[in-house]
Amino acid sequence: FIMQMVIYSPLGEGFLRRQLGACRLPAEVAQRIDPLFAKVVERAQKVNPHLDDKITLFLKEDDSVNAAAVGRRTVILNTGALSLPNDQLAGILTHEMGHISHKDTDLLLAVTIGNGVVALAFGAIQLFVSLLNMLVGFLSRFHSILALVGMMFSLAAQLFAFLLNLFQQFWTFLGSLATKYSGRKQELRADEFAVNCGAGKGLSRVLTTFLEEEDAQIRPAAGLLARFTATHPELRARLMALADLGVPIERPELLVSPLNSSRPPGRCV
Repeated sequence: FIMQMVIYSPLGEGFLRRQLGACRLPAEVAQRIDPLFAKVVERAQKVNPHLDDKITLFLKEDDSVNAAAVGRRTVILNTGALSLPNDQLAGILTHEMGHISHKDTDLLLAVTIGNGVVALAFGAIQLFVSLLNMLVGFLSRFHSILALVGMMFSLAAQLFAFLLNLFQQFWTFLGSLATKYSGRKQELRADEFAVNCGAGKGLSRVLTTFLEEEDAQIRPAAGLLARFTATHPELRARLMALADLGVPIERPELLVSPLNSSRPPGRCV
């Protein structure tokens, strides 16, 4: 609980921004982006009046066209996204506002910290069993019966450590699958939020560009496990979801997947 409170505080959020390499917008970038972002926030607050008034945009030196929501008051834009026209940039930024609106970042942090606590608990149990095994081993030197007990306990401790490690790996894997499944749903909800804010067309154009780039590349087919472990839905699925919401798709023929290939999960915007 204390860790959650620290991370959700302005101090913790600032620490996360520094870890990600985000900084304030330079003056020449702010001149173009600040008015655009102000409109994005205004439209988002009309859809969700409970959004924080202090949501701030930061910039990250990264050539990829992407953005991210951090904590409850931070949106980080990659420098690679600055090449986009304003409507597409607004689509990406509004999508990230959707994550903040739905508190998706809260869930991710809660799961991450929760898994850390569980890992510490597993480590504490293993340490306790190891210390107990050492104590029994020491006592077994003083009597033959204790030596037999010590040997049996040592074998049981090794078996317990193996099973505990196996369970920890299974727990981590299962938790990862659940988190990523939830993350894919969150992406679709954030897309829907962008549509409700009037930025669906710009977002659709960005995703269409990404899909065109993917189809221009030769990639191996994505297996079932890759689909289950993906953090984002496939681009075609996202575009079809936008189409279901009434957003016009500029190149609807792209929604038909090539017969000889299966694309990997979509880009991370």
